[in-house]
Amino acid sequence: MKPDNKDKILLLFILFVFIDGSIILTALMMNFGGYASAEFHGFAVDGDGRIYVGKDEKIEVFQNGGLVNKLKDHAYKNYVFTMQDDGTLLITNSDKLYITDLEGNTLSEYEDTFSHTYNALNRAKYKFASADGKEYSVKNRYLRYKIVDGSGNVLYKMPVPDLIFKILFFTSDTLMFIFVPWFIVKFKKHPGII
Repeated sequence: MKPDNKDKILLLFILFVFIDGSIILTALMMNFGGYASAEFHGFAVDGDGRIYVGKDEKIEVFQNGGLVNKLKDHAYKNYVFTMQDDGTLLITNSDKLYITDLEGNTLSEYEDTFSHTYNALNRAKYKFASADGKEYSVKNRYLRYKIVDGSGNVLYKMPVPDLIFKILFFTSDTLMFIFVPWFIVKFKKHPGII
């Protein structure tokens, strides 16, 4: 018995849901398990050359290419931060504004009235000028961002698990963009498939 078009379409739909669902589930497990970060929340560089990178629910501190600390107290899912000239971190989640030392200890806390600080920092999170006048920026190439100094020297690259996470979501979005409209058309042409 040869399968008809309805059976083929249903089989393709089940295959699509299985493949795309597996991709999304893998990406979410990487993110919720703490193995990969979905978002970039800003960066800063202190006078000793330590790089502070804002990731989901933490600010990671790197020195000489290695992770030396994680600051978690005020880094929620939706936050941005910068380093002030006095060497303190300014962290805001659009409601609250925290000033911390470089170890993440709270020095003061304020209301972020009308989210002014959050909006300003969010617009500027891809560039940073240190207290000594050195400029740094974020470059993005093939979904992978890196932090570079004014001379173009790479100081930090997005970790591979974060890149894999982004590729998985990009793949899932592409599959949905292509196949969901196709399935909608096919389901309208052949009612009663599902």
